[in-house]
Amino acid sequence: MIQAQKYETIAVGIVQFYHLIASEQATIDTKTSVNTYLKNLLHYIHQNFLVAAKFIHSRIINKEGNLRNVWIQNLKKAVDGKIVKTIKNKSEAVQMLRVNIENSDNIIRNIIKANQRKQFFIVLNMYVTKMPLFPNDKIRDTLYNIEQFKFDAMLQPEIRMGMSSSSSSSTNSSSSTKSGGSQGAN
Repeated sequence: MIQAQKYETIAVGIVQFYHLIASEQATIDTKTSVNTYLKNLLHYIHQNFLVAAKFIHSRIINKEGNLRNVWIQNLKKAVDGKIVKTIKNKSEAVQMLRVNIENSDNIIRNIIKANQRKQFFIVLNMYVTKMPLFPNDKIRDTLYNIEQFKFDAMLQPEIRMGMSSSSSSSTNSSSSTKSGGSQGAN
């Protein structure tokens, strides 16, 4: 769960960077590719949140008074309706967290690789490669002071465009991720 929190913090920082500081990218292909990465990254972070909510819900639902609680029942319906894969037990929840974290990690590393000249992504690379050494508060403090990275925000990312922009971005994002169903032999 702590690792999932750190990835969420980093993902929010990346979205802030692109949409608050580097929103004036030069080409539509760059914007499309970046937005595809960001959409996929936020999808996996959101799925981790839903898995955590489902796990917490499974712990509190067993108390007698909570079975009739309307708010808890509405929360359960909302989570069940949005979660991609149904989770029946703790091991499935842990497995889904691992898959979503691995997918988020792949997307973050691809974004870092495409922006390796920017100071912001150099700092993120340090956090990602040495994640256990940094508390979430340290990562969050750095990303909250995002204005300090404004000087290199307009450097263009090095995104390879071998195909048309829509097929290239979907190929890049899907090739670096795994689905929950294909993760059985881990």
